[in-house]
Amino acid sequence: PPVDVALLDLCAKGAGCPLWALLGGRCRHEVPVYDSSVHFEDLVEPGAGVEAVAERARDAVQRGFGTVKVRVGRGYRWMPWPDSTDRDVEACRAVRKAVGPDVSIIVDASCGYAGYVEDAADFFAEVGDDGIGFATDMVALSEIGALRRALACRGIRLPLAAAPVLESPAVAEALLAHGTPDILETSPAQTGVVQWLQIARTAAARGAQVTCRSNGSHVGLHTGLHLATVAPHCAICEYPDVSYPDSLRSETVVHCGRVCAPSEPGLGIRAIDPRRG
Repeated sequence: PPVDVALLDLCAKGAGCPLWALLGGRCRHEVPVYDSSVHFEDLVEPGAGVEAVAERARDAVQRGFGTVKVRVGRGYRWMPWPDSTDRDVEACRAVRKAVGPDVSIIVDASCGYAGYVEDAADFFAEVGDDGIGFATDMVALSEIGALRRALACRGIRLPLAAAPVLESPAVAEALLAHGTPDILETSPAQTGVVQWLQIARTAAARGAQVTCRSNGSHVGLHTGLHLATVAPHCAICEYPDVSYPDSLRSETVVHCGRVCAPSEPGLGIRAIDPRRG
């Protein structure tokens, strides 16, 4: 990760305070998080079908999550069109049935509908936008405006997010100047703390929100939690489905879809001697 994450972690530990305390104080006591463990289980376990996807989502809710990310876009390389879109719809409906009406769903296609804007809009027409927090990377960045118009023609209003490679606040400004997307998905462990704060301010000035992706990293998770604690326009953080190694400990616990703002010094990740526990 960028060096400022490590340096600020050390500074906060030296001061005996959590990282967010060095960044201007917190705006919230709890950070909303989402589970990102639901993938294409129906393709990994063909015999189980979409029930395998639903079971993974059901497990996330039982572990305390109130928001679940569901992957779609099987037509990109894993299934032929139009069967892929039908399966995407089937999987999302199965997840909704499994988690109930109160759990929010994030739909992520990893640009699997790039070049198929109308198909993406048809997908949402079939699934419905009720209970969907936002949709991310449905199409290419240049197609987000077209997707928004296609959804409007179907009477669907849905925040659209994208996770571009944001090298600087200037890149974010150029992207948001065109009115798209509504939400920028960021990776704080890659941007670093200072640059993330600049990108977040740029988004807020344009009326957009940001999220924090962890990319399967403990450092990414904790950096995102601290940043979300001080940034009111950060909508949610990704909580990865990874276990801490025996040499690390963390106080983070998911409860009712949220994690308490870290209170231990620095990032809140403690190294321990596994021989002492």
